[in-house]
Amino acid sequence: MPPKVKITRDDILDAAVELVRERGAEALTTRSLAARLNCSTQPIFSNFPNMDALNAAVFGKVYERYAESLLASLRSEKYPSYKASGMAYIKFAVEEPRLFRLLFMRERQKRRGEGRRYRRERDADRYHHEEHRSEQRVGASAPS
Repeated sequence: MPPKVKITRDDILDAAVELVRERGAEALTTRSLAARLNCSTQPIFSNFPNMDALNAAVFGKVYERYAESLLASLRSEKYPSYKASGMAYIKFAVEEPRLFRLLFMRERQKRRGEGRRYRRERDADRYHHEEHRSEQRVGASAPS
């Protein structure tokens, strides 16, 4: 039986987001992430084929965090919806300046195609995980 996975994809993503949150996107390297996780770079590259895939996943996770804060602001009904979205944008910028910078203050040229690249990476990640789950199911049903 293969050894139990000690560092999961979610662990890696959570640590990467916290690293960006504390030190900025430029601080996210495989070495800095491995140091934060107290491991080698092997678990990182077992879960992400390259740094572009990791960066896309981090971008997606940070965007989800922003979207949650936006929805909370809209649901509060403290302001009309048009104002609530603007207030949520400002609040996120104040409370999470480095995450805000990652989402909204990069060079426009780098952002061009970001949505397509994010979707492509997300789809590749989903395929990778489905393939991995299939292997686990096959391995679990194989006779010992």
